Amino acid sequence: MRIDSTVQRVAETVVAVLREPVSDQLPGKLATLRLEEWESSYHWLDANGLALYFRDALQRNHLESCIPCGVLARLDRCYTDNQSRLEHHLVEFQAINHAFQAAGIHYANLKGFTLEPDYCRDLSLRYQCDLDFTVRRNDAMSCRVVLQKLGYRLTSETSDTLEFKPAEDRLPDIADLYKPRNQQAVEVHFGSPTGKLDLDEGCLDHVAWISRFSLSFPVVGELDMFFSLIFHLYRHLLSEWVRLSWFLELDWFLQRRARDVAFWRTVLERADADNDTAQALALVMAFCKQAFSRSLPDSLAAICSTQLREPVQLWVAHYGSEILFSDFPGNKLYLLLLRELSRSHNDWQDTSRKKLFPFHAPATVLHSNNWAERTSHIPGNAKYGLLRVSFHLREGFRYLLEQWRWRRRSAQSALLKPGSE
Repeated sequence: MRIDSTVQRVAETVVAVLREPVSDQLPGKLATLRLEEWESSYHWLDANGLALYFRDALQRNHLESCIPCGVLARLDRCYTDNQSRLEHHLVEFQAINHAFQAAGIHYANLKGFTLEPDYCRDLSLRYQCDLDFTVRRNDAMSCRVVLQKLGYRLTSETSDTLEFKPAEDRLPDIADLYKPRNQQAVEVHFGSPTGKLDLDEGCLDHVAWISRFSLSFPVVGELDMFFSLIFHLYRHLLSEWVRLSWFLELDWFLQRRARDVAFWRTVLERADADNDTAQALALVMAFCKQAFSRSLPDSLAAICSTQLREPVQLWVAHYGSEILFSDFPGNKLYLLLLRELSRSHNDWQDTSRKKLFPFHAPATVLHSNNWAERTSHIPGNAKYGLLRVSFHLREGFRYLLEQWRWRRRSAQSALLKPGSE
């Protein structure tokens, strides 16, 4: 969803504070923002996962005096709540790992608690909404049994993912975002049979066991972890919304490992072996540079220019900022990018028709085990359904208008290319 000019002003200032090093002009810029402007931007800050990272950056750079006391108080409350949430989350994390190990399941943890310290220097600054695991397909049924014994419900199943959620009796409220919950969502991922834009099961042949949080647990290898995050970001860039904090965490890793020539050599070798992987890496790096990175390792900077065709680079230059700064639930501008990336016009038309105005019922967010619960959940599910319909109508019509503009822009760009007549 496009943000208004007030939120845009706050968002750009927040991102400037999170970039390193902080410029000398920032204290004055922060001081010009009024309390009302900050309050109108809380949803954007929370949805993008930046509120606590921003609080930390203010403290490290001694900028607290530049923003209203009410904003600081709110950030402090969120941080305190998130610490309690993290403690609850850790108990759950430990219980699932113990249960998987007791059941003899071959698995590894993804994202979440595995990101510290390489991608997140302090997990108390990170908003985490689910637990992710990668598992062998022949352990799928064992996973279902284990998680259902722990109180989870299977709410979604695809060929590559099982999604489990705790029982809910009302729609999630962003006002409770940082407050502890007894359980989080759990996603169980199976390796891609083709290895295309995802990890394959082979990643489980060389997991590393680490000891943290009074627990020993398996994680995927360093290179697999990096590419799992690249693929995750790429899939979100080709969908309605991407959380800005994910790019901040990737940038933290890039800056820490900038001089690790051996690691980046292995990254490029893996990208060189598959065109789709190279394209995903290039697009994610282009967005990361636009968001937070003042510079990329030389090898990654080069891949952005060699692996992204000119129409894709034009799309990133024109729409990248809006994609990065958008508020949840996002927009449909990614369909323009999909068109430029698609190898088949017919495939793109089929995909765009399905994504533009979906004719299937919205996902159920409140799940029930009996008729009494289903009846009580009707208002909540109906409300969510109406929100999704409104989103598709609003952003669908906006996309149709923007599609016309994009064609004109692309044509003008082609005419300006050297050698064109």
